[in-house]
Amino acid sequence: MTTGPVTVPPTEELSTQVRRILSAEEFRTALERDLLDGVDPEIAARVFAKADGLRRDVLGQVDNIPMEEELQWTIALSYMELKAQWLQRQVRVCYEEMMTGSCSKEVALEASAASYLISLIEPLLDAEHLRRIRELFVSQVD
Repeated sequence: MTTGPVTVPPTEELSTQVRRILSAEEFRTALERDLLDGVDPEIAARVFAKADGLRRDVLGQVDNIPMEEELQWTIALSYMELKAQWLQRQVRVCYEEMMTGSCSKEVALEASAASYLISLIEPLLDAEHLRRIRELFVSQVD
């Protein structure tokens, strides 16, 4: 994806930030332009549907959790969930490549879509929480 990190205004409420960066129209445009352009339409539709479901899951938390502190915690949980899904797909793609010389394009695209969502959410996280989450994932790999 060619989209760079999102700059988050520090005075904007977290719920407003999440709604802004996960806007349906911008999300669709970015995925279609940067990830799904030229992909078989059936595969593109399935990958988009999965990615959009993940996007809507995060937004559902914003709509249902009015307390900023609790929302920060649940956004961190969403980040970890996305990171885990990305990692699972990456491991699968790597093993498929190693074993057969190719991989499922759909799974690779799903990994890229998860990575894109991660890149949108990551700037919203507290630096200390982000450090701890990264340590958790790295410690599982070592």
